[in-house]
Amino acid sequence: MSTAQVELLAELSEAHQAIMDCRDVPRRPTEIMAAIGGANRGHFKKRNLEPLIRAGVAAATHPDRANHPN
Repeated sequence: MSTAQVELLAELSEAHQAIMDCRDVPRRPTEIMAAIGGANRGHFKKRNLEPLIRAGVAAATHPDRANHPN
């Protein structure tokens, strides 16, 4: 893990921490949303998942297909 990733992890919100706890197995965005209590998939993806993916601390299971259901 890079220094930037370690610094990011120290600054994560509670929602981001809960998402990081879900990284043990690949999950659908709706499963992660249910685990942390999210309601709007678009908002959840934009505000919570995409920043973690861009930072490299989480990964999409199908990065070549942005609209893949998994």
